[in-house]
Amino acid sequence: MSTPLPHPAEVRRDVELALALANTRSTGPAVDALKARLRAHLTALLEPARRYATHLVDDHARARAHSTIEHATTQLNPTTDQPPADRLRLLAKATDHLARYAAAAPPNHTRS
Repeated sequence: MSTPLPHPAEVRRDVELALALANTRSTGPAVDALKARLRAHLTALLEPARRYATHLVDDHARARAHSTIEHATTQLNPTTDQPPADRLRLLAKATDHLARYAAAAPPNHTRS
C-alpha cells in the first residue's frame, strides 16, 4: 500500500518556505517540523517519481531521472557534516524534483 500523495500546492509551499529559511540560515523547532514534512513529501513522491523515470523512452533521460531519484533518497538520512542550511536546501530541491516527476508520472494501474 502506497503513501497518499501530498497536494502539489502543499509541497510547493513547503519547498519555497524551506528555500527561504535556508537563505536566512534559520533553525529551531519550526524548521525541524518543516524538514519532517519535506521528508514525508519525499517519501510519498518516491513511487510515482520512479514510475515516471521507468517509463521514459530516452535512455539518457531515464538514467538521469533515476540518478536524481537516488540522490533524493539520500536526503531522507542526510550526513551531519553539512551545514544545516545546506541540508535544508538539498532536501527542498530533492522534494521539488520528485514532485515534478510525480506530476508527470503515468497512472498507476496496479490492482489491489
